[in-house]
Amino acid sequence: MDDDSFINGVEDYIKQYNIHELLRDSIVHLCLYRPSNPVGYLREYFEKLEVSS
Repeated sequence: MDDDSFINGVEDYIKQYNIHELLRDSIVHLCLYRPSNPVGYLREYFEKLEVSS
């Protein structure tokens, strides 16, 4: 697989699963709530998303 094919595959994957939106929203929540344990907060945040989907 050449570099262009790899990059296109990655871009398709990111679009298919709305990765940009998921990461943006998680960072916005971190900035709003400023949890003392950001990693734990993100783990719970993504677990809730997984359960709701």
